[in-house]
Amino acid sequence: MVWLEEWQKLPYTSPYVDPSCLDVRTDVSEKRIVGVFHELLHLTLEKMTERKNVSNLRTSLRLPQKFTKVFERHPGVFYISKKCDTQTVVLREGYDRGELQEKHPLVYVRVKYARLMKRGFLERSMGLHKKSEETVEEEGIINNHQRLYG
Repeated sequence: MVWLEEWQKLPYTSPYVDPSCLDVRTDVSEKRIVGVFHELLHLTLEKMTERKNVSNLRTSLRLPQKFTKVFERHPGVFYISKKCDTQTVVLREGYDRGELQEKHPLVYVRVKYARLMKRGFLERSMGLHKKSEETVEEEGIINNHQRLYG
């Protein structure tokens, strides 16, 4: 707790400033890294991303080798979900009791799409798609017959 209080009193280092002047072993550098990922996760739709996606940005953002340690060292800012062998980094302030606080309209589209894909998968696995194709085909034959023979 003492370390965390001292860390919070450190000067703010903007995530947009060139970090080449910072020693990567200092707490000031770590505070910058926390700021970078806070900004990055805040820009995502769901305020989360897979940990491997973050790791791929290391060189672009000029981050030290073991920068992902900040996720474990700052559980008040980040949460790491380890569901289904996938580590997901979540920005805690984006959620309240497990619910995303500010939902972008595209979040609703993504959820609807996922439900539609799941429904289609379930129908396909139960063989329901064949029944619906047969129904559509029968209706087409009946409509063509009525159109031709009136």
